[in-house]
Amino acid sequence: MTADVTPTEPSTSFVSAGPGSYDVPLEIRFLDPIKPVRKGRKVRFRVMQSGSGPSPLAVPVAKVDFNFKPILWAKIEPGEDELTGVIHIIDKINPESVYDRPHYQVQARLAASGGTTVDSDFEVRIHSGPPIIELQFTLVDHDEPRPFDPMSENPPLDLATDVTVSPSESADIFSVGGRIYARILSVEPMPQVSVRFPSGEEVSMYLDPLAAVRGQSSRKGHHQPAARVAPEAFSPPRGDDDAEAPSDDGGYAALAQKVDELKTYISSFVIQGRNATKETIDRVRDRVVTRVADVRDQIDGFAGPRKAELRARFDDAMKAIPEPLRPHLSGAAPSPAKGPAEGEGE
Repeated sequence: MTADVTPTEPSTSFVSAGPGSYDVPLEIRFLDPIKPVRKGRKVRFRVMQSGSGPSPLAVPVAKVDFNFKPILWAKIEPGEDELTGVIHIIDKINPESVYDRPHYQVQARLAASGGTTVDSDFEVRIHSGPPIIELQFTLVDHDEPRPFDPMSENPPLDLATDVTVSPSESADIFSVGGRIYARILSVEPMPQVSVRFPSGEEVSMYLDPLAAVRGQSSRKGHHQPAARVAPEAFSPPRGDDDAEAPSDDGGYAALAQKVDELKTYISSFVIQGRNATKETIDRVRDRVVTRVADVRDQIDGFAGPRKAELRARFDDAMKAIPEPLRPHLSGAAPSPAKGPAEGEGE
């Protein structure tokens, strides 16, 4: 829709529909004289639908887009109502010749609008992550279970060195708020977690999520003292005569068991002795020294015929002492075995 304004044009211009206006004829009616065209002049106008019958309908100015040619010679300002606009002349065309009569054009197009709403295709989904099991610890003293927190003991567990998982990629061990948890990453094969305490004792269990829900630890959370050695491993081969020997034998059997328990106790500190801090080594050393001295005194006081065997067992146990503790246990061996006096042990 275009209106041409020339010095000889009347004050009212009619415009026809332009491209893209869907054949809606528009008419621009000036309500004030527009000539002479000079800067600063303001002219009221309305946009009418020229083909709308004997009483043309006015189009709200805000619904119309305007374009000025050949230069931006005016701008549109709001009028006293929504159907009235104001053309504010802001520039003039400088003709190349005094005989030229420039044309000031204003184009109007309906600013049609419309649209629709399309819902996004986002959707919320829920997924299950790897199951997490809390590892709980109990100290059994005379068949009376007592829960305890290994992270609050002195020293606390070091999850990086004291806790292992097999296979290593089957679970993650982590701590939150002093509690120890296992995140199950695979159940084929079933992950097994082992915990070695500063005392050298070791417990292990299979991480079975279903068993944890039922309140049952897989494999019953076996308590496994580290490097446990069966007493018979150090016993000499037994013949037929030995099978009928008295079970007491002057207290040999009971003392031999204490020596084997001492070896197990000492062996449990092998790894710890290499990796522990000085404070931990000092504490372990005091325990070992006390226990070694007690067994040594009992061997020295033993008067039975098999004292030499007890001494051999004791020497073998002493070989298991970790290097950091050996200088502090010099002289811990029992006195050399003496042969029994005549008639002794009969």
